[in-house]
Amino acid sequence: MVLKKKKKRNILDNSNVGVRGEDKLSNLPDALIHHILSFLPTKCAMSTCILSKRWKHVSNSIQILDFRKWRTQKGTIVFFGKEEKLETWCFMNFVDTVLFLHQRRDIQKFYLDLDELFDESRVNKWISTIMNSKVEEFGLSIKLLSFYSEFRPSIFCSDSFSICHSLTLLDLNFHRITDANKFNIANTVSFPKLKILRLKLLIFVNETLTRFISNCPILEELSLTQCRISEGLCIVKPALKHLSVTDCGLSKSTVKISAPNLLTISFKECPPADFVLDSFPSLVEADVGFYMHKGDKYQNRVFVKLFEKLSSAKLLKIYANSFKVLREVDILLTDLIAFNNLIHLEIGLPLDYKSFGTDSISTSTEIPSVQNDDWSLDPNCSPPHLKSIKFKKFDGEQKELNAVRFFLKYFGFLETVTIVASESLSKDHKKQLTLAKLLLKIPRPANCVVNFLSISEDP
Repeated sequence: MVLKKKKKRNILDNSNVGVRGEDKLSNLPDALIHHILSFLPTKCAMSTCILSKRWKHVSNSIQILDFRKWRTQKGTIVFFGKEEKLETWCFMNFVDTVLFLHQRRDIQKFYLDLDELFDESRVNKWISTIMNSKVEEFGLSIKLLSFYSEFRPSIFCSDSFSICHSLTLLDLNFHRITDANKFNIANTVSFPKLKILRLKLLIFVNETLTRFISNCPILEELSLTQCRISEGLCIVKPALKHLSVTDCGLSKSTVKISAPNLLTISFKECPPADFVLDSFPSLVEADVGFYMHKGDKYQNRVFVKLFEKLSSAKLLKIYANSFKVLREVDILLTDLIAFNNLIHLEIGLPLDYKSFGTDSISTSTEIPSVQNDDWSLDPNCSPPHLKSIKFKKFDGEQKELNAVRFFLKYFGFLETVTIVASESLSKDHKKQLTLAKLLLKIPRPANCVVNFLSISEDP
């Protein structure tokens, strides 16, 4: 028994030793070790120093520092309790230690989640250290627990942030709009290598955003989510390829976009006061949704200004009320012929049945005939490249079936129509069966297949 135990212990003790007695882990190249550690959160990566004496030093030179999702499940349950404060304090000490022991001055990526329990002065010191370490990707997520919180890292006003020649990606994310979110940067701004800019729940005043964007000469991706932009939005970026603007309160502002190389655009907003737009000849994908006020013809015309610039798109995502807008301003579906590159059309539901020329809703289980359909279209004149249409969040209401019937009737080149059930419909198997039978009765182009999916089956 003694010999067996000793043999077992020797096997464990030499688990990292090869045939000739060398330590395999210690002999791995630094570049390979760094690559392995890059897939781990920093908290886990630092703990690997116990695997090998040599790894203790390598872990102090990793180029990716990821401090996201560092809380334990227990710590998140106690709101402002002693355990949460203790965990935050321990974590701050851990970050201090990592940055103090870090041996390299070229950190590639730095990501950090924090809240108002953090010490502002320590956070500012971390950011200053990172900005002076030739960081390439910087992400900061700030969760303000109190509505009246004044927690805000002041480093954003300093030159070390405003002039960062190494930064290629900047992601700033607040979880709530407060006065602490005002983004005031130094007068001198320079981000010569910045390609990706993602901003959420920030407040911009006095043309701060315009000045910021104009000093990013090679910006390729811009995402603005729930920001407040008092001065309006002006984007003149020849290099820009991807633009996303969501709920930024631009209803009283003019939106100017000049981006001739734009590949994708997502614009989900209240209609701005006006659009000043250049054409987008390289556009591949457009996702457009306006929060319209009923009967506002001026807003309708503003929407049409944007819609007319999307004609190069291959993939178009649009909400049903937008079709109603096009109808009210006398743009019929025949104008979709101008979308010569369109191969996929995705319709956001629920639908307004009047958007499709149906003036009455039948409660019967049969598909009613469309009355007063002044949106007639010869199937042979429908967009020639449009092969598929997708309906999402489908509830199975009659007006939605009318919409499916409309597209199957007038879009003669369709090959696939995909209908994705809403969450409530996905749970009602009896109603799904009834709808499947109704869909089979709708006439369709000869080679068209209709797919009916539950929400769990949607890829």
